[in-house]
Amino acid sequence: MGVNAVHWFRKGLRLHDNPALKECIRGADTIRCVYILDPWFAGSSNVGINRWRFLLQCLEDLDSNLRKLNSRLFVIRGQPADVFPRLFKEWNITKLSIEYDSEPFGKERDAAIKKLATEAGVEVIVQISHTLYDLDKIIELNGGQPPLTYKRFQTLISKMEPLEIPVETITSEVIEKCTTPLSDDHDEKYGVPSLEELGFDTDGLPSAVWPGGETEALTRLERHLERKAWVANFERPRMNANSLLASPTGLSPYLRFGCLSCRLFYFKLTDLYKKVKKNSSPPLSLYGQLLWREFFYTAATNNPRFDKMEGNPICVQIPWDKNPEALAKWAEGRTGFPWIDAIMTQLRQEGWIHHLARHAVACFVTRGDLWISWEEGMKFFHCYCPVGFGRRTDPNGDYIRRYLPVLRGFPAKYIYDPWNAPESIQKVAKCLIGINYPKPMVNHAEASRLNIERMKQIYQQLSRYRGLGLLASVPSNPNGNGGLMGYSPGENIPGCSSSGSTLNTFCITGRKIRRLKGWVLLEDETYVEEIANILQQLGANETAVASILERCPEAIVCSPTAVNSQRELWQSVCKNEEELVKLIEQFPESFFTVKDQENRKLNVQFFQELGLKNVVISRFLTTAPSIFHNPVEKNKQVIRILQESYLNLGSSETNMKVWLLKLLSQNPFILLNSSAAIKETLEFLQEQGFTDSEILQLLSQLKGFLFQLGLRSIQNSISFSKNAFKCTDHDLKQLVLKCPALLYYSVPILEERIQGLLKEGISIAQIRETPMVLELTPQIVQYRIRKLNSLGYRVKDGHLASLNGTKKEFEANFGKIQAKKGRPLFNPVAPLHVDE
Repeated sequence: MGVNAVHWFRKGLRLHDNPALKECIRGADTIRCVYILDPWFAGSSNVGINRWRFLLQCLEDLDSNLRKLNSRLFVIRGQPADVFPRLFKEWNITKLSIEYDSEPFGKERDAAIKKLATEAGVEVIVQISHTLYDLDKIIELNGGQPPLTYKRFQTLISKMEPLEIPVETITSEVIEKCTTPLSDDHDEKYGVPSLEELGFDTDGLPSAVWPGGETEALTRLERHLERKAWVANFERPRMNANSLLASPTGLSPYLRFGCLSCRLFYFKLTDLYKKVKKNSSPPLSLYGQLLWREFFYTAATNNPRFDKMEGNPICVQIPWDKNPEALAKWAEGRTGFPWIDAIMTQLRQEGWIHHLARHAVACFVTRGDLWISWEEGMKFFHCYCPVGFGRRTDPNGDYIRRYLPVLRGFPAKYIYDPWNAPESIQKVAKCLIGINYPKPMVNHAEASRLNIERMKQIYQQLSRYRGLGLLASVPSNPNGNGGLMGYSPGENIPGCSSSGSTLNTFCITGRKIRRLKGWVLLEDETYVEEIANILQQLGANETAVASILERCPEAIVCSPTAVNSQRELWQSVCKNEEELVKLIEQFPESFFTVKDQENRKLNVQFFQELGLKNVVISRFLTTAPSIFHNPVEKNKQVIRILQESYLNLGSSETNMKVWLLKLLSQNPFILLNSSAAIKETLEFLQEQGFTDSEILQLLSQLKGFLFQLGLRSIQNSISFSKNAFKCTDHDLKQLVLKCPALLYYSVPILEERIQGLLKEGISIAQIRETPMVLELTPQIVQYRIRKLNSLGYRVKDGHLASLNGTKKEFEANFGKIQAKKGRPLFNPVAPLHVDE
């Protein structure tokens, strides 16, 4: 059996220093590089057109670089959890590689994909390359908690092993023994979409200031390193007007999307410094921006609420104001402060602003002037005066004039505070403040003083009630700079000590809990001992208890009352307590993470009333918990529609009950469909001329999957099949009855399979005669045809039924043909190159 590999690109959109891709290629016969466009991400209002353009350019550049290696990028739309099970089967995948994603969302997503891969027998390769360090090791070195100050972070990394050097770039020599199966219509099926295809209006869109892709990233890196004097002396660059514009040596978005390896950047800097400074060791400050990046990744990796205030254990809780009108003025650059408005205009037009400019506008919207939550705006660190800072950075106001042409006529003296200009100067500048350009939306001095007092009060409350002391200094004047960074490195996080000691009593690894879901240790109330006792009462030994609580840390914040209620419910569908303990060990999250216990109980009772066996219901509780999120009335409604629909098609009550129970036991996720979608699908099939008995036949063969197909998907598949087979409506209906998969498979899959058969010399007429052959992937078809050819059996001249069936059925049929021919199993003249 051949080794068919897939590398899944997410970040890390490059061929240099890509250890996961390199490992994936090693020993593989085929390699496909995949990027999945998640429709949720595509429709997110948080992702603007500039970021989308940059990403698409990155993908186009990656595809171009793969072409040079006789490979291509496969861009697939869908959600990873839906896409991969299909790819595993269609492409007969045996190996999947990914770059380690340290963000909480990414870790949760990757855990789900790893589980699907394991179930499909697919090996998963994970390599760290988006960060310099293994963030989990940093946290482990810090006693299971992320370092919360940069100084502490620097201390920790100084104790770690030296960084690994970047791996070699993927070249034709690296990939030479590995091929990529490609079709003639690859661009149509898997090409990089345009902005227009994603629904963006590109009329009036200015040219890209930041071209995306690995090629541009490496070019910029070389330009960056040409500044040898900067590397040698390593001075913090002085701010001026040009600093605020996009630099041809800027690297931040390329590091963020992984077009540029942070390790490559690190070692290039190191090598250059040693050459200039004659092999002396570079200071940590040389890598300042890279290490700040690592610091924040480390702080966020085990904190799913890192980008939120509420529920975030390292975030100061502040009662921000709600002011949508003020927020809109800030976002649209209508504050009346030219420095702020110019920055926001640049951000909208170019998708990027200098980090000090980010600080300025973030401070203005938060504690500086507007007192609006940073979740609505941006993170903040310093307090800048919206007039003075800009004037010091760009005294002539060139930056203002570039992005706010309405103020172009003002002299430098008034460019930052045009409201102070005499009316005569405003008239000469052809810009009257309050008419052509807005007046300042707030009095900065008054707003800043008020907000500083608010911050002092918050710090005093934290100091008084939590014993933390003053977290950081508070600026004493509107133009001052003060820090705000969270807990000090030696501080005990509230709630950890008592939970930790109890966890140790039960031999539970607190470090593992912190790594998985450390937030549970910060909760005011935990029930480690109580939950452990309940599990032991059920018969779980200490090892089982430790395993359950380590894998599902949320269990320790569940109240004993709720857990006992859940235990009673699960016991009602389990044979005995031994079986219940096994289920909890296998599926602890399904047992402990329940939001509406009463609704789940009502659903269980409803399923029992339907006649489902308890063993089936217990399987629902563990492997299909999402159906219990439906209100019981919703599930009843869906069942009622299924019953009525089946009876209306002419079935008997008895047959309907048998069909329904089989349907639910095999595909409980049918309950997640809407009643309207079920009716819509049936009506469409009737419009296509399928009789009631024929629809009953399809329902029997496709189970509930027929209702899980989107109506548009079915329409497209039917339309494609009709054109591909050049048949009438009646003929197409007969084909579908022979091969219901024609409804289920999407157009790209059907097209790929038909083209694969045609390339083997099989005619459309043969496929029409035996359409079930379309249920086989092209790789399986190719393997079976070659195997039959080894016996002199030419499939293209005969009947395709010899290709059909499961692997066991095919081997049995092959044995019969071989016995008739009296020839050996394998023909040495025609060795096999493709495995099934």
